[in-house]
Amino acid sequence: MQRQLNYTPVDLERSGKVRVALYGVGVIGAAVARAALNHKSLEVVGAVDRDPQKVGKDLGELIGGPALNFIEGFISNHINESQS
Repeated sequence: MQRQLNYTPVDLERSGKVRVALYGVGVIGAAVARAALNHKSLEVVGAVDRDPQKVGKDLGELIGGPALNFIEGFISNHINESQS
């Protein structure tokens, strides 16, 4: 049985981009972030990682690029809060 991903087409029609949130910014997550940031039809809107050394860091700097300088670009620790 294959799961279907459901999304609201209104968001895509409004911005013309698919909004992406990253879950984990390790080696693979950083590669996905770089690819998503360079893809014209994707918009990175957030990132979550449970590594305390990554929380509060700018996503762009964390993946080896320039600072993104927007609030969604900072790594969140919400995963830690929801598991405590």
